Amino acid sequence: MTQYAPRQLREITEISQETYRHWRRVLPPLSKVRGQGACYAPGDLVAVSVVRVLVSEVEMRVRGIAPMANDLFEVCRNTPWPTLERGRIDFDMQGGNITFALGSAPPPSGVLCISVPLRPITKHIQARFVDARPTDQQGTLRFPPTPLQASRENARGEDRPTSKGAS
Repeated sequence: MTQYAPRQLREITEISQETYRHWRRVLPPLSKVRGQGACYAPGDLVAVSVVRVLVSEVEMRVRGIAPMANDLFEVCRNTPWPTLERGRIDFDMQGGNITFALGSAPPPSGVLCISVPLRPITKHIQARFVDARPTDQQGTLRFPPTPLQASRENARGEDRPTSKGAS
């Protein structure tokens, strides 16, 4: 399973180092990951991106999301990527819980609910994965290519001239 360092999490989810530090203090799932070798799963990238959407687009405070953070991260970590792409996260603001639903399922009725579609988030993360991969381009060759057959014959001594007088 691929793991991501805090720097990679920040770059892929497009949050600043200060934001990351604050969210680590406030969001329990981020505060549990400690040390030099702190690593995050792909589902964590999705969960942090959902938090970023709620903070930047819905203008929620991170402290308001904190009570639901454990459930959010658990759903994002345990749901397969193809299913995440087709789903959404519904935040029941009155009950303080979240549910994962596939895109075609109706949102909860009778409650104040914020739905965050995951397709744009997963597409953005996938695009960042592709951008982050090192390119494997071959550089210019220092020496011209040599045919292998001639090299093999030389190694076996088949190409050596023989003297007529030697028998």
